[in-house]
Amino acid sequence: MCNTVFDDSASTPIGAATATGNPWSGTYSPDQPLSVLNGQLANGIWTLRVVDVAAPDAGVIRNFSIYLRTQLPATCQPPLPTQTCDSIDFNNDQATYDPRDIEAFLSVFSEGPCIPEGTQCNDIDFNNDGESFDPLDITAFLRVFAEGAC
Repeated sequence: MCNTVFDDSASTPIGAATATGNPWSGTYSPDQPLSVLNGQLANGIWTLRVVDVAAPDAGVIRNFSIYLRTQLPATCQPPLPTQTCDSIDFNNDQATYDPRDIEAFLSVFSEGPCIPEGTQCNDIDFNNDGESFDPLDITAFLRVFAEGAC
C-alpha cells in the first residue's frame, strides 16, 4: 500500500484489491466501518498490527502514518469577532514562517523558555482574545503559519 486512504464513503472496498494491483494507492472503504469510532477519544496508545499470512513472500513496512480528522459539534453561538493576531515571527529573530517560530511558540505555550536561548518571544496570547495558554492560541498560530489569516 502506498498513499492509501481508508474512508467509509469510498466506493471501492479494500477487499477488492488484488495482488496484481499493488502497490495500492487511492481511497478504499475498510473491511469494517471506521464510523464506529465516531465520538470516541483518539487519545491513548495506538498499535499497528501487521500479519503476513501468505507464504513464501516477505514484506517490509517502510513508513506508516495515521491522520485523524475531528469534527466539531454544531454550535448555535455567533462567530467570534475578527481578531488581530501577533506577528508570526514569534521569537523575533527577523525570520518569518520559520520552523523555529513553531518550536518557540510550543516551548513558551508549555511554559518553557523562548527558543533559541536569549531571544525574546511574544506573549502567549497569540490571538489577543485575553486568554493565555488557550487552545485557540495554538489554532490561531498554526492557521496564520499555514494560511496567513488570523
